[in-house]
Amino acid sequence: MIDCLAIALLALMVQSEAATEPYEGKLAVAYVAMNRAAQSGQDVITVLQQRRQFALNPRARITGDSWLAAQTAFHHWVPDSTHGADHFYNPLVKPWPEWYDERYMTIRIGHHTFLNLGGF
Repeated sequence: MIDCLAIALLALMVQSEAATEPYEGKLAVAYVAMNRAAQSGQDVITVLQQRRQFALNPRARITGDSWLAAQTAFHHWVPDSTHGADHFYNPLVKPWPEWYDERYMTIRIGHHTFLNLGGF
C-alpha cells in the first residue's frame, strides 16, 4: 500500500512539475525525487512532502506519461538518465534560485537542466 501512495505522489509531482515536457523529461524529474530519497536515506513520500521542494498540485490531472514515469523511476526499470541529479530547474524562469549553478549540470532534457549538488 505504501508503494502505491509513493507512486501516486510521485506521479502527481511529475505532472505538477513537468506536464509539458516529453516523456524523457518527466522520467528525469521523477528520478530527481528518487535520487534525493536515496541520498537522504528517507522514503520518497517524505522527500516529496518537504516544504518548498516539489510542486504537488492537487488539481493536476495525471496523464499516462506521468504515471509511467513515476512507476519506472520508483522501480528503477531503466537507468537514471540524470546521472544522479538531485535538482532540476528551468533556466528560462527568472530569477534563478541561489542554488542554481550550471557547473553541476548533469544533463538537459526538454526545458529542464538537471544538476547534482550532492545533497540539499
